[in-house]
Amino acid sequence: QYHHTINTLKYADRAKEIKTHVKQNQGTVQEHIAEYQRMIDALQDENAGLRAQLQEVGASPVPLSPGPGPSPLGRPALPSENDPAWVEGISAGLNSAAVSRLKQHRAMGAAEEA
Repeated sequence: QYHHTINTLKYADRAKEIKTHVKQNQGTVQEHIAEYQRMIDALQDENAGLRAQLQEVGASPVPLSPGPGPSPLGRPALPSENDPAWVEGISAGLNSAAVSRLKQHRAMGAAEEA
């Protein structure tokens, strides 16, 4: 009881020394919106320019989502979720990570109790 009272008084003494300095925001909401709109417009212009350059070269845009078959970038295709060996490998990796994490959690709990 006495210990808590002393700590409370020490905290209150430190809290009295806290000074706040209020400062008004420099920009308004409308200025921020206008700035973001300018950024969006600039990025859209850059995107349009890059698309035009691609069309000049005659290249078609590369799809972002991987589909079946070889990768359009010349890299090997990602393994399929239907491949049992791949699923087993991922499952084993997840299980070992979970076991390792559980051991760490138990060790931390034991260290806190000590």
